[in-house]
Amino acid sequence: MASFNRTKALLERASETEFVLDLNKPWEENAKTLRTIAGDAWRLRVVLANGIFDEPASLAKTLQQCYSLLQEGHYTDESPKALPEMLEVVPLLAGEGACRLAKGYSPVACLGGTFDHLHAGHKVLLAVAAAIATEKMLIGVSGDPLLTNKTNAEVLEPWHNRAKVVSEFVAAMRPDLPLTLDWLPDAFGPSLWPTSTALVVSEETAGGGQAVNDKRLELNLRPLDIVVTPLVLEGHAASADSPSKTGEKESSSSIRKKHAGLQALRRCWFAVADALKLDEERSEMWARLLAGVASASVLEARLSGRVPPLEMQRERLEASMQDLQEPIAAGKSLAFCLAAAVGASEADSEVHRSTELQEVLLQLLDREFNGTRTAALEAAQRTLQSLRRAPQSKV
Repeated sequence: MASFNRTKALLERASETEFVLDLNKPWEENAKTLRTIAGDAWRLRVVLANGIFDEPASLAKTLQQCYSLLQEGHYTDESPKALPEMLEVVPLLAGEGACRLAKGYSPVACLGGTFDHLHAGHKVLLAVAAAIATEKMLIGVSGDPLLTNKTNAEVLEPWHNRAKVVSEFVAAMRPDLPLTLDWLPDAFGPSLWPTSTALVVSEETAGGGQAVNDKRLELNLRPLDIVVTPLVLEGHAASADSPSKTGEKESSSSIRKKHAGLQALRRCWFAVADALKLDEERSEMWARLLAGVASASVLEARLSGRVPPLEMQRERLEASMQDLQEPIAAGKSLAFCLAAAVGASEADSEVHRSTELQEVLLQLLDREFNGTRTAALEAAQRTLQSLRRAPQSKV
């Protein structure tokens, strides 16, 4: 019953919430708060207030720790787990309670990247650049010449979409700051503009900062101040002061692979919901729940070296969206949706928890339909039982 009630609460989770984190409070208290609020909404924005940082790298480390703690909040011993659609952690950079740097300000901060499916690593880079810039910010967004070898290119966002999301994210922090977005044809872009004074990079691309300064010296331009930010890892923090290094870095390529699966899951779910005559509002709420549970399952699988259930079921999802008017066909497609969101097989070390969640989701759906879709739900249950007997692949 506890698992049923927690799952039902996820279904009714708030759409969007903003929370102000007062950095004057002890870090242990703030860390506990972050773990607690992690599941408050499908879209959660945390604003850091009253922070004083020695240098930009200190701000970047705090942002990285906040993201890690928010992820950790989804990995308690309780089930189920459902990641939100969007997490943002940003410093308050103007007005009362604004965060400040003891040193490290620079007139014109620049950075570049693909910024595809904007993730926590991107957001840390952009927040640090917005914090240090006193006059202007320059951002290069990768154009077609830099995208030829990208994996899962079919779900790569168009340039104007990526640029728009970046612009909106920066404007929300620094509406006062002039911003120039440029189509990036190569590895340099705005970093070679004479007006640039600082370059923000991640640990992974720190070597590129030196390459930029070598090129600037060739062009008789002043070297840039290089600000290096830590990577944001998928997983959770071992402690507030020592983030775990057991996770993988959050990247656009891994997010694109997940997004392709989520698109298939969403299409299949809406086909099922339409066949079973679920109303539009409830159908959308269920789509959010299944996507959140699927995102958590993807992360768990990746960290344990397994192929995520979302990837294993993607072909079945794509192939099962036709001719769903018969209850048994709709039930089978529903089973594929649930298996993609939270897979379970005999090889799964957490088979009991996964199976329990699948059963809870079926119970909730039975309540949605007031017991009027029995044939479809029974078909879904039989299909899930057969899928659990299939061996699970390793990465």
